[in-house]
Amino acid sequence: MVYTPHTTAAIVYNSGVNLVAIGLDVATHFDVNLTENDIAALDKSDKMEAGFLR
Repeated sequence: MVYTPHTTAAIVYNSGVNLVAIGLDVATHFDVNLTENDIAALDKSDKMEAGFLR
């Protein structure tokens, strides 16, 4: 059986597993300009994504 990318994504996203998705541009571009306020907000956040970005 061959799955297309959108079909595969639908299977994963509809599977019921806990999932965190971060855009490829956020995960791979190091020229994101975070301000001191942005960094402080990440430090205060309890979200898993914030820890990844920090």
